[in-house]
Amino acid sequence: MVEIKVLPKEIAELIAAGEVVERPASVIKELVENSVDAGATQVTVEISNGGITYMRVTDNGCGISKDQVSTAFLRHATSKIKKAEDLDSIFTLGFRGEALASVAAVSRVELMTSTGSEEFGVGYTIEGGVPGKIEEIGCPKGTTIIIRDLFYNVPARMKFLKKDITEANTVAAVMDRIALSHPEIAFKFIRDGKNVMSSPGDGKLKSAIYSVLGREFSSGLVPLEYSEENVTAEGFVCQPSRCRPNRNGQFFFLNGRYIKSGTVSAALDQAYKNSSMVGKFPAAVINLIVPPGTVDVNVHPTKTEVRFSQERKIFDVVYRGAKQAILLGDKRPELKLPKKEAINPFFSDERFVQIKQNLLDNTEEKNNSNTVTEKKNNEKSNIFYSAGFDDNTQGSSVLKSSDISVFEKPAFNKAEESAAFKNNTENNKVKANVDIEFEVIEPEKPINNTFEKKTQDVKKETVTKAPKVDYSTGLDLSALSYVGEVFGTYILVSLENTLYFIDKHAAHERINFERLKSKLDIQSQVLLSPISVSLMREEYSAVVTNLTLLEQCGFIVEDFGDGAVIVRAVPSILDNVDISSLIREIAENLIVKGSAISDRIDDILHSIACKSAIKAGYITSKEEQINLAVKVLSDKRLMYCPHGRPIAFQMKKSQIEKQFGRIV
Repeated sequence: MVEIKVLPKEIAELIAAGEVVERPASVIKELVENSVDAGATQVTVEISNGGITYMRVTDNGCGISKDQVSTAFLRHATSKIKKAEDLDSIFTLGFRGEALASVAAVSRVELMTSTGSEEFGVGYTIEGGVPGKIEEIGCPKGTTIIIRDLFYNVPARMKFLKKDITEANTVAAVMDRIALSHPEIAFKFIRDGKNVMSSPGDGKLKSAIYSVLGREFSSGLVPLEYSEENVTAEGFVCQPSRCRPNRNGQFFFLNGRYIKSGTVSAALDQAYKNSSMVGKFPAAVINLIVPPGTVDVNVHPTKTEVRFSQERKIFDVVYRGAKQAILLGDKRPELKLPKKEAINPFFSDERFVQIKQNLLDNTEEKNNSNTVTEKKNNEKSNIFYSAGFDDNTQGSSVLKSSDISVFEKPAFNKAEESAAFKNNTENNKVKANVDIEFEVIEPEKPINNTFEKKTQDVKKETVTKAPKVDYSTGLDLSALSYVGEVFGTYILVSLENTLYFIDKHAAHERINFERLKSKLDIQSQVLLSPISVSLMREEYSAVVTNLTLLEQCGFIVEDFGDGAVIVRAVPSILDNVDISSLIREIAENLIVKGSAISDRIDDILHSIACKSAIKAGYITSKEEQINLAVKVLSDKRLMYCPHGRPIAFQMKKSQIEKQFGRIV
């Protein structure tokens, strides 16, 4: 028979600590929330090595008195609630009384605190849940907690921590959310000795957004403020034209607490329906203010998941508030034209008209014949003037008679004029010269090993050649027949009783992708003017940690600090591309990709190939379309675009004849 025993205190505390402390970000969240609850107006957080070896949280809150210091580290010790009814009216961020006990159980903790009303402060240490001595020290009002060697006594938990950079990024995300939820508090985040975030603490949400998410994010926001009965939504939502490709820009808070809510997210999506582009998601910073009794925040130890008793009311308030914000605050996109260059006063419109009139008058005086005069009057609107300075004048405003010449506009008959107009219209249409040169990958250079550096210590005799792969489709393309193009997007060709429909964008995108992967060194094009790109905190970290990878893919990017990078060169295959948008797209993808280098490289090349490919609706010549079709039908790798969409599909002649009832 199995004997049931009560677990020792130290083991029970380690198990309980695992529910609250998952990683350094969990520790920072709990400690900073305690600082907020203590009434602090300034909070500084410092970490080293992702917070695994060192974390420090300093605030100027109310502090802890000497006789309560040891009690604060006991499990379920809290000043937030005293009776069961208090759970229905929780206004503080913390209330469980588990944070300090859990942190102390799995790390080495040092506490320095002062209430300001006592002559001395208090110093206290506790390691692995084992309390040390309490002593009097000198320190300013507030509390400082230092945590060292997280999970030093729980190796099983230690091995599940991520790399330092990943853990640091998670801590940065926690700090961003807390700074956005409490704009009245000045937060400072120091990472490995570098100040990476500072919020002013002026009580203005827009200032906090600017400090945390950057100038570009904050510039595209419109204010939201809407109330119904006892529910209020306030904050900012983005303009429909500034929606993002994912939901990373959505921050929801409930009475100053960061939450994850499918209800609020769904309400936003519904509000932006028919206003934003398909596949884009609205960005927002929204704080919901509701009576504490109508929401349950005691659902999960992290307290980010909540339950609303008025789910429909929350949805309606967010939906109507966002709709109202879009209607009242959004502006039509402005067309920004280059500034007009300063015009020399000599060439002002009035002066030019006067020159024209004088020239015509002189011509009229020299021609006494009525027939010549009549001809001159009919040709007034067909005269062009060219005027310039003599090289020796160097900008002088003196005009010489030799500087003015008169030209007659060529006379067109109606047929010629119509033809000229037609040609001009055709020339103004958007055309694209599709470069679909496609290099066949040598068998000795497999696709998956394109960017792996060759080390000098590899012995030649150990290198084995990859087996030769035949990528041919085996089709006889000599009988290929060009049918045409529909919707400016799909190429139609027929071959061997089969009709092929080819998406030219998807095909060109895949060809570009394979060509990029087949090159050991992607050529870069230096930009005439470097471009500064502002990124969100996680995006910035993802780019900065992958600078070498970006360089392999043809980008020369430098860290500009404070959430911005400088792009100095891009792959030469790119032309007329929004570089800022491309870098953000790459950054967002790098956040969600795994640690495998090949996966990250593929994703960067996907973005390059897509941006450099011919777009749907662009005009291409018949020769270019045939060339594209030949490439697709001759290489069986060209089945899907890098994003997984099919490049082509086929219809057999028999299928078409069945549709017309020719065969059964």
